[in-house]
Amino acid sequence: MTPDSSGQFTDRFVARAVRFANNIWFRSASRALAASAPFFFAAGAAALVDRLLLPLFLNAELLPAADIWWTGFIRVCLTLAGIIYTAAAAWFIGTGNGVRTPWAGTICTVISLFILFGESGLQEVLSSGRLGTDLYFGCGAAGLIVCSIFHTLHTGFLKLTDKNVLAQILSAVSVLFCCIVLSQFVTGMTGTAPLQLFCILIAIPFGRIITSLAGICVISCLCNLLYCFGLRSTEAAASLVGPFLFANTAANTLAWVTGETAAGIVNLSFVSVYGMIGGAGSTLCLILAYLIFGKSAGSRRIAGASLKRGLFNINEPMIFGVPIIFNMALLVPFSVFPSLAMIAAWFATHFGFISSCTVCIPFQIPPVIGPLLATGGDWRAVLFQLVAIAAGTLFYLPFMRASDKIRPDAG
Repeated sequence: MTPDSSGQFTDRFVARAVRFANNIWFRSASRALAASAPFFFAAGAAALVDRLLLPLFLNAELLPAADIWWTGFIRVCLTLAGIIYTAAAAWFIGTGNGVRTPWAGTICTVISLFILFGESGLQEVLSSGRLGTDLYFGCGAAGLIVCSIFHTLHTGFLKLTDKNVLAQILSAVSVLFCCIVLSQFVTGMTGTAPLQLFCILIAIPFGRIITSLAGICVISCLCNLLYCFGLRSTEAAASLVGPFLFANTAANTLAWVTGETAAGIVNLSFVSVYGMIGGAGSTLCLILAYLIFGKSAGSRRIAGASLKRGLFNINEPMIFGVPIIFNMALLVPFSVFPSLAMIAAWFATHFGFISSCTVCIPFQIPPVIGPLLATGGDWRAVLFQLVAIAAGTLFYLPFMRASDKIRPDAG
């Protein structure tokens, strides 16, 4: 491949990735995910209080009653997470399409969500917290699809009448009527509500594939590779992978507080703790490599200035300062090492050397504290992360030196 053809391939690749990431559905889903995230964090904090703090302050007589209360609070948080995710997805679809009154489509979408669960399954779903676990992706998909249909009908009705309110009423009635017919038909034919059937047949199997060890490693490598070409692909990836990672963490949280076994190894906290140490590409390892072994004065200054932010998983100073973008010498460790760390963490968790991540923690939690909270206080996870950081520092070392050699201005 000639340099010209290589450059043209890169340009086309980047252009298509940009169009993919800027798709309104991906952007809306990613923003909706961020809107519902605080409820997952609240559920995780409640789980820590219930399992770690309450036993220290309450006696054996009061502890069961308090446990019931906190478990109920966790279920409420997870239920609200699913509802907010649906509503936010509909809202951002409306605002992204330039709709003057996005609240109309949002209200219609939330009502349709309850209809699609069916009368028999609605109470069980709302009380169990499943809206934030195995049904979470289905809620977001319903929000995007139903609201898109609503706005399409609204545009069509506006052509028949110039009254916006009348067009909204006609659109809402049409959408809700179709949802009622669909719910009755599917429930009568299969005995399962449409949204639950969608999750059973499509969402759950798809989630198991992309949150498998192989799936999450491929996605991590691809996202970090795009990052090296200057594309922040995390928003598009979050819209696809994020709901399943959140759902797996929430399911582990419920299992932990109810005394069951946490089944989902790969979840949001797992990826944050072991696959994004210091941010995308686990750049905290690169910072330490420069500070400990670096000979370039300029790069050491950048690493020193980036250390405080890197401890909170903010790595833009390293991304643009070293730089990592379009730096082919650092492409391999930036893309590959996070997957290697997650592979090691997966096997360590699978064989019981460290506990599963059962608490949803914010991405900005620093190393050492992050694994301790995510695993519910398992010190072995802290030790494992420290070993991963040391291994990552050594892994980055030869590539860091190669980067400095091809950049004569680094010093």
